[in-house]
Amino acid sequence: MEVRALDALGMGGGPSHVYVVVVPVARPGGVRIGSVRLAARAAGATAFTLSSIRDCVASRSSPSREMPERIIVDTDMSVDVDDVGALCLAHALQDRNEAEILAVTHNTGLEQGVGAVSVINHYFGRDDIPIGAYRGPVGRPADTPANPPIEWTNSGKGWYVADLVARFHSPIRDSTQVPDALTVMRQALSNAPGHRTVTIVAIGHALNVLALLKSPGGLSLVKRKVKRLVWMGGTYWDPHVEWNWGACGGPSNENATKCGAYSKLSQLTSDALSRWPVEVPTVFVSFDIGFWAHPATTG
Repeated sequence: MEVRALDALGMGGGPSHVYVVVVPVARPGGVRIGSVRLAARAAGATAFTLSSIRDCVASRSSPSREMPERIIVDTDMSVDVDDVGALCLAHALQDRNEAEILAVTHNTGLEQGVGAVSVINHYFGRDDIPIGAYRGPVGRPADTPANPPIEWTNSGKGWYVADLVARFHSPIRDSTQVPDALTVMRQALSNAPGHRTVTIVAIGHALNVLALLKSPGGLSLVKRKVKRLVWMGGTYWDPHVEWNWGACGGPSNENATKCGAYSKLSQLTSDALSRWPVEVPTVFVSFDIGFWAHPATTG
């Protein structure tokens, strides 16, 4: 399965469309995400546009919320395309005054990942939103092998990020142009008014959340400023390892040594979960919830 970003009418204002298309391609045995085998559908493709997401949300009745939900989006925009839709929805909700994006942080080592974030922010006219980058080895192409079982990640580069950055204008192209994610996350929380007014929307790996909790005063900052953590990861019913939290599994997993820096994820996630303060609510959006909407079927 390949993911390609296509420009229909250009990016410079007007009725521009960015099509993110999931294209079925022939790959023996399907695609492996974590330890879950997925096979592309026999025919057809799934597509959506940035403007169609905005129009769909805007077409609903006017919001009644007087105070928008302040959010920090922590995304692993790289190998899977769900992050594009999630960030677009966050912007569309801000258009309706239901959300206020305080910052977007990126949590893989793919340098161009923040460039893709900037493309989307620019499309929605919000270049002022701070962007921060994780600078560690997890997801960095140089530390991600191209062999099974993670050949589907394209060495951590995915199949659409470089295309978005190459085709569309944005002020930020890669992680060398932005501060580190921890700095951006701490500043966004510190500057947020009030007590426990920020929701962290984590739609990727636990790396930035863990760095925040381990930083000097980070735990206290979370207790003072974070209203809740909404975390897309883990699984309730599937016995296999879920990618966001565990990638190829822990040290005892037979595939762990074949996954480069991704092999560290399960231990890092466990550390982050154990450090998260119990008095700050956590909402888990598990793999099970989105599985049936995934553009693939079990193999």
